[in-house]
Amino acid sequence: MPEHRPWKGAVFIPASVDGFIALPDNADARVTVVRSVTEAQRLLDLDAATGVYVDGGRVLTGFLRHDLIDEPTVARAPVLLGRGLPLFHELPHEIRLIHRGTSTSDTGMTSTRYEVVRGAHR
Repeated sequence: MPEHRPWKGAVFIPASVDGFIALPDNADARVTVVRSVTEAQRLLDLDAATGVYVDGGRVLTGFLRHDLIDEPTVARAPVLLGRGLPLFHELPHEIRLIHRGTSTSDTGMTSTRYEVVRGAHR
């Protein structure tokens, strides 16, 4: 059975400014480590990417700050942690969303799709 991945082509791994990602020698040749959303956008533009899988709260927030997300999907596991990191971090303004659908897996995972409303800042 082929491995399922939500992306095709190049894979970009944003690394935080204070972190460093060292790729193993046998890393997938499509993987490139980038240091910023701007760098990722430049490489994605060069690749003529039209669909990008963005994962992680800080990375998603960075893409939202640069107005690069059209359809965010929020996945939730049926586990109460009691504490943890927020999914979204500080944004310069409120971002309005339209609910486009929610699906649930047999394990209780939910996945909710939204559409970003452009020009609806408060």
